[in-house]
Amino acid sequence: MFMGCEEAVLYSYGFATIASAIPAYAKKGDVIFVDEGVNLAIQKGLQASRSRIEWFKHNDMEDLERLLQEQELRDKKDAKKAERIRRFVVVEGLIRK
Repeated sequence: MFMGCEEAVLYSYGFATIASAIPAYAKKGDVIFVDEGVNLAIQKGLQASRSRIEWFKHNDMEDLERLLQEQELRDKKDAKKAERIRRFVVVEGLIRK
C-alpha cells in the first residue's frame, strides 16, 4: 500500500506520464480531478485523454473534496452512468505532513 492508497502508478518523468499513463488509463467519459498547478506537459496529456477535467485549487484538499462530493451527487442522480465512469486524481507530487 502506497501512502494509504490501494492502487497507485508512479512515474518519475513528466513527459512519460503524458505519452503513456494519462491517455492510456483515462478515456472519453472518465473524470479526472487535477491540481491546477500541474505542468504544461501533464495538461497536454489530460487533453489527449479526452476525459472531463475538473480542476481544483493548487494543494487545496478541501477544494478537491468539494469536487469529489459534487461528483458523488451527479453519480447518485444517474447511477447507471456512474457505473461506467472512472475517476482519477492527478497531481505532480504528494507531500505527507
